[in-house]
Amino acid sequence: MLAELQRQFADEILRGGVKAGIYSKTVLGALIGALEDSFEACRATVGAEFFGAMAGRYVRSTPSRSPSLDDYGDTFADFIADFEPAQQLPYLADLARLEWARHRCSTAADSQPMDPARLAEVPEALRDSLSFKLAPGLALVASDYPIDGIWELARNPSLPNVDLDDGGVSLLVHRNGATTLHVRLQPPEHQLIELLLEDVPFGGLCERLDEPSPAPALIARAIRLGWITGLA
Repeated sequence: MLAELQRQFADEILRGGVKAGIYSKTVLGALIGALEDSFEACRATVGAEFFGAMAGRYVRSTPSRSPSLDDYGDTFADFIADFEPAQQLPYLADLARLEWARHRCSTAADSQPMDPARLAEVPEALRDSLSFKLAPGLALVASDYPIDGIWELARNPSLPNVDLDDGGVSLLVHRNGATTLHVRLQPPEHQLIELLLEDVPFGGLCERLDEPSPAPALIARAIRLGWITGLA
């Protein structure tokens, strides 16, 4: 009974019904504010008025499923991809995906770097079944557009304009201490992280990774950069 009343109340708020009154305005404003905080580059790119209208449409169609505003906006990029007025900016949805990945990474748990010597301690007979733990919040974001440059330009409009014909990027979002970063990956690095996100063990990595970058060298680099933080 309580769950049904809560659902009806949430529906009333998001419809802007008269019963909700001031609560509707307060909740809608809080959710739009959360989107503005999480997607600052998108807001700077399209302008406050356009972003506010787009965010308002999203909020009215997408109730929050968490008591924390930090969790709100996980489907905003998909919404942007289907939002007709945003179709003239085909990179905007991917820019939102980058911002959401950065936002989630910034709130992820802290982790400690892995000691590479741990690999040498694993008996050779067990190495093929080894699985690796990635740093909390680490994520891949791929785009047909140079969204890292667009993100930088949104933060600093004095930078040179971004040429959309420069091509796509594969970005890794991760933390270095308290700092959230995104870096461009080469195809072998992208493939490694993609496979690690699928929990492919060491033996499978050696079989599936393309030449000329062998799996052990790529894994050693990922450990050194703090992308891999442990063994599973």
